Amino acid sequence: MFWNFDYKGKSYVSWGKPRTIPENELVNLNPDYSVPIYSGQPIGRDESVLFMMQGDATLGMGDTIWLISFMRDIYRIKGRRRCCFGFASSKEIQDFYVHFLPKSFELLPEFIEKSVFDSFTYKLPAMYYWKEEHVADKSWVDNKSILQRLYDWTGMIYGGLPDFGEFTDQNVLYPKDDFYKRLGIDKKDKYVFLQWHSSGYAKNLPPSSNIKIINHIIKKYGLKVYVIGRLDSLKALEKIPGVVNLSNKTLGLDVFSLAFNSEFIVCPDSAGIHLGEAYRVPAVGILATLPPSYIASKYKIPSFMMGSGQCRHKPCGVVHYLPKERCPPQTKDYCHVLTEIDLNLFDKCVTKTFENRAEYKSKKPSNFYGALNEAISME
Repeated sequence: MFWNFDYKGKSYVSWGKPRTIPENELVNLNPDYSVPIYSGQPIGRDESVLFMMQGDATLGMGDTIWLISFMRDIYRIKGRRRCCFGFASSKEIQDFYVHFLPKSFELLPEFIEKSVFDSFTYKLPAMYYWKEEHVADKSWVDNKSILQRLYDWTGMIYGGLPDFGEFTDQNVLYPKDDFYKRLGIDKKDKYVFLQWHSSGYAKNLPPSSNIKIINHIIKKYGLKVYVIGRLDSLKALEKIPGVVNLSNKTLGLDVFSLAFNSEFIVCPDSAGIHLGEAYRVPAVGILATLPPSYIASKYKIPSFMMGSGQCRHKPCGVVHYLPKERCPPQTKDYCHVLTEIDLNLFDKCVTKTFENRAEYKSKKPSNFYGALNEAISME
């Protein structure tokens, strides 16, 4: 679903409702449901122009990881240099994508003029906007992930995320000494990558649950815990020996380096899970808003558990949005069903995800395709 709006006398289109422009400066802001979505037919090599758009209002870092895989598969099927690709997003996201996408992708501003938007032959949305009220009843009834829907729309078969190690710059996977110095960490550390929170508060763990898990990891596994995220400094973390608080210190690619070099990953339903799958790193996802039976079926390596807290509304069923009027008054930044964490179940998940990785593990990356320098061939 694309949004049309007028801004400073010009007509623009964005994917998702713009959030980087104050709404009082937008004119005639409304979603356009008439934009054709290429559905169910394989994309052929003779089709000239393909356009995708990712708005920051809809997708976070975790979703960009699988979206990269989808776009590279589009590139492989469409056939290297024979067609033009357009991709629009914010500058922050584009600075991140340039490291992974073939040069043939034309990167466009997040908000593009309506005339440019109309010039693209095929328009593929970044996700099915089922979160809107008029389609809320479609949330998970067909048991298809967002990524699966994208592949279905284009007639491609989804076979899981490829090994990102095969097309990630070696300097990202094996960073130089200045990376460790900048973040104030020891290159020799063995650590767990712990993502403190996600972009949607409905998926977040209460601070007490995160701290319980952190203490358990340090005591049982003898590993340090690197805490990743955007949060204010927590005094509770400073009192725990073995914790390194990297919140608000990391850049986009730093997160990839930290995840790749970790012993295992712990996180809510967010970027860490996708990084675990993409880099073949064991990962444990702790879920609130979706039942593990749904989401776990989409991954080959991570394992999942659900908080043991009791709530008659769990799971809420719609990611990112909790029914605030029904939630406890003290709940502000997390879902309270995760106030109790079964550490025995957590340990079982850790064991299971290592077993999954052993069955599916790929070799360490041996080359970098050089997406910045040339149009890569994925065939």
